[in-house]
Amino acid sequence: MEELIEQYHIAKKWRKEMFFAMIAMLALMVVIFAVGFVISELLPLFLIFGGVVGALGVLVNILSANTLKKAAKIIGDYLTSQGKTEEEINTILEGSEK
Repeated sequence: MEELIEQYHIAKKWRKEMFFAMIAMLALMVVIFAVGFVISELLPLFLIFGGVVGALGVLVNILSANTLKKAAKIIGDYLTSQGKTEEEINTILEGSEK
């Protein structure tokens, strides 16, 4: 059980990293758009590429958020079946990250 909770805390840290990755990809999208406006002959190419990079960043963030929610639900259901109260489950899931 401890290993499962430890993996959940690792997933929480991974979720934060994916959020920062999304921010970086959106910033890269803005830079690509700016370069596209500077090199006007290739503007459509840069706009498409920048849009793909931005969309990929948002997609990664959404997938990581959904993964963490499902993991919390699975662990919560397991702990409930083991007789833990809602307060104990919240304490375990929100506990110190390792």
